[in-house]
Amino acid sequence: MKTLIHALRNLWKDRFKRIVIIALAVAAAAIMLFGSPTELQPTPTPPDGEELLEVHFFYHSGCPHGRDQEPFNEELAQKYEDVYFVYHDGADPSQYAILLDLIEGTNISEDQLDFPTTIVGQRGFVGWVSREVSGPPIEQAIVNCLAGNCGGAPDEEDVPAEVDVPI
Repeated sequence: MKTLIHALRNLWKDRFKRIVIIALAVAAAAIMLFGSPTELQPTPTPPDGEELLEVHFFYHSGCPHGRDQEPFNEELAQKYEDVYFVYHDGADPSQYAILLDLIEGTNISEDQLDFPTTIVGQRGFVGWVSREVSGPPIEQAIVNCLAGNCGGAPDEEDVPAEVDVPI
């Protein structure tokens, strides 16, 4: 116990380390009080008896593309009252199993999977480039599905095959 106290005192003596410790403590307190700013929150369960189109959105908690797509999803949910987004964390094995079940009969196969993945009826959309590139095909699939055409089109390309990712 004395060595721990001695080590903490030595850390506290260095001004830079003291500032880092305080900043980490404040950040931890903020996350505990307000939640993680990057955590994707699932939409509440729809009321019983309502016929809603479920759009399944699979993200990975460490993937920035999923966080980029989330505001677009929320806008679509507000724009189309009959659309309900179901959020799944693909890092969870049980949620990944749901993804594998949902892609059966869609235009995507397991070897094409990546995050984020959006499933609208029998249409699957892998990846997110931007609202302008990836958004219109997803919205069109929602419009088609609301009109009764939820089938997939295996020969269609939804998102460009190559995406430039700045590293």
